[in-house]
Amino acid sequence: MQMALVAEAQGLGTCYVGFLISAAQQSPELKQLMEIPEKNLPLVSMVAGYSNISFNRLVSRNPARVTWA
Repeated sequence: MQMALVAEAQGLGTCYVGFLISAAQQSPELKQLMEIPEKNLPLVSMVAGYSNISFNRLVSRNPARVTWA
């Protein structure tokens, strides 16, 4: 999460890619292609880049209903 926050602060968008982890854990060829040593186990994968979509506002939300006792 820290890497995603740093990327966002630098103007990058991020996306976690969970399927890549499953594929890399099951495919020695893919691990070799990504130059991951055989003894290492990939746990998280994330892509980062400049987004071609900009959001001008947040999603509208209902006001919170809070009762203080």
